[in-house]
Amino acid sequence: MSSPEDYILPRIRAMHGYTPGLQLNDPEIIKLNTNENPFPVSPAVHDAIDAALKNDRLHLYPEPRSFELRTAVARHYGLPVDRALIGNGSDEVLTILFRSLLEAGDEIVTAWPTYSLYPTLTEILGAKVAAIDVREDWQMDLPAMLEKMRDGNEAKATESKSHTANSGAEDAPRRPLAIITNPNAPTSLIEARESVLNFANENPALTLADEAYADFGDASVARHAGSEDYPRLLVCGTFSKTYSLAGGRVGWLLAHPAIIAELDKVRDSYNINRLTQTAALAALHDQEELRRRIAVIKDTRAYTIEELARLGFATLPGQANFIFTRPPANFAGGKNPDGSPAQSVGECCYQHLRERKILVRHFPGPRTGDFLRITIGTREQMERLVAVAAEFV
Repeated sequence: MSSPEDYILPRIRAMHGYTPGLQLNDPEIIKLNTNENPFPVSPAVHDAIDAALKNDRLHLYPEPRSFELRTAVARHYGLPVDRALIGNGSDEVLTILFRSLLEAGDEIVTAWPTYSLYPTLTEILGAKVAAIDVREDWQMDLPAMLEKMRDGNEAKATESKSHTANSGAEDAPRRPLAIITNPNAPTSLIEARESVLNFANENPALTLADEAYADFGDASVARHAGSEDYPRLLVCGTFSKTYSLAGGRVGWLLAHPAIIAELDKVRDSYNINRLTQTAALAALHDQEELRRRIAVIKDTRAYTIEELARLGFATLPGQANFIFTRPPANFAGGKNPDGSPAQSVGECCYQHLRERKILVRHFPGPRTGDFLRITIGTREQMERLVAVAAEFV
């Protein structure tokens, strides 16, 4: 007799799910592993949510297309509302996009390392990621990514794959999408605005600029999304990082109106609840508070990089609310929680911090294993991090 899981698609049973950062229920833990904003939601957001609750309308469905929020997001970037889509976090935006573009056997092109959710979303659909290694300086190899996109995209990206029955040649996979995560995660590095725009112009298919951390840098291309000059450019972002709404789950996509209209068919009905729409609108309108918080995070980032440098840490010159840094001097003796020896200085330092209730992110591997990704928290939290890192050194 079959086991219950035998009815699950084989490709789902064979895949590894996305691994989010640890969420430990311990008030003493300093949580610097998931790039959340160290500030709570602003008073304006509190007031808006209180008012919504007093109106007592949660028994009614929310506006199904988040029209007011869509309009506000589009206007924020100087675009008309028909170029905007709202999702339950930018992760749902990616899910909608991938479901609309990819079939089994297709590929997306992106850099490696980058956001590790992309492979999970492609595998669910039977597609995969063509990952192009970053250069020695950790910047994306955009020419190599562009060459990969051109291979197999001689026909328009919107046309179906065609195979002749008597053709002995094996066609290159269809590649409808390239993703440039900017700033990139986990490296925190940015690609120049002109480089992204030139890529989008030369790419024969679609280009997505994933700008989850763009507010902390200076290379956003959001205002160009779906424009006459860049009709195949899409840009997505989130309210989780700069707007302190990671728990609210709201993201956005900007693209050509024809693309938005098609993606809206795939979006779940009522995907954004009433309170989240209210909170996101209030946060978006509170730009003065947003700028103040970004300035504080940038100052704290600079402090952290400088203090870690004094200890011998080598930090990439990123522009995000996190840093990618390598502890000094590889050495033996570090242990994992199971007692096995740690394989890299990054893993050793990760365990040292975790034992002292500071959570950061470590990505095993030949390129990333010696590094840690550390979210920028409050000044007090980063001072504690530096003190514990000094113990490690």
